[in-house]
Amino acid sequence: MASDTNEATPLIARPIETDRNDAEEGQPNGLSRLHTSMTDLHLKANEHAYLSSTVPQLHDEGKAPSAEDAKAAYMVFLVTVGPILCCMAAVFGVVGYLAIHYSGTTDDTKDSSECPFPLAKCLFYYGCVLCCMGVVFLLSLVFPPIYACMTCFQCALQVVMICMLVMTLMAYGQARQCGETLWWAALIFSSPPIACCVYLCCSPFGHAKAAIFLSYKALTASAIVKPPSYKATATVLKSASPV
Repeated sequence: MASDTNEATPLIARPIETDRNDAEEGQPNGLSRLHTSMTDLHLKANEHAYLSSTVPQLHDEGKAPSAEDAKAAYMVFLVTVGPILCCMAAVFGVVGYLAIHYSGTTDDTKDSSECPFPLAKCLFYYGCVLCCMGVVFLLSLVFPPIYACMTCFQCALQVVMICMLVMTLMAYGQARQCGETLWWAALIFSSPPIACCVYLCCSPFGHAKAAIFLSYKALTASAIVKPPSYKATATVLKSASPV
């Protein structure tokens, strides 16, 4: 019985010891494992995207896949990332359309030519880049290797967003000249968190908020009653007639 216990004990303790060693060595768990799995999925999708094409220029010399292998890799690519690409193409297309729409001339932005910064042009370019990214997503379903062009559009999008954010904040004092709709659209599309903070704290178009804040400040100042000074109290006591 003792020998059986000694032989069975390591089989029970070994998983616990292994988990403890994995935790001590910093093995990924929880969100880290999810991030790792998503990264692996992205890498495998890129691999299948290149393997789905028989163009020799996309592969090393003599390593171009056959037609059957390319077809199999293409089917795997569609199954893994096809629905995701369709959803992203729809989202990017809608956001790009809205950006181009708000960059045009409307009732609120009819005087946007007086704006000191070209916010309308930046917003228009922003929408065009998003629409191009949506088109690339759709074309990737037909020719997967074209997905490699997404890196260039991502860099262009980041540059446009940073420039538009800086110019929008610099035009804070002349926001009325740019137009309320155009100014808010440029700020929201460039940085939604900053747009929320500006709207809640220091909106350039918030007359009601400013009036409430000033009235509250005046009410608070009037509520503070300053005590009389020492000299004023002494003068009153001297002038008072004895009883």
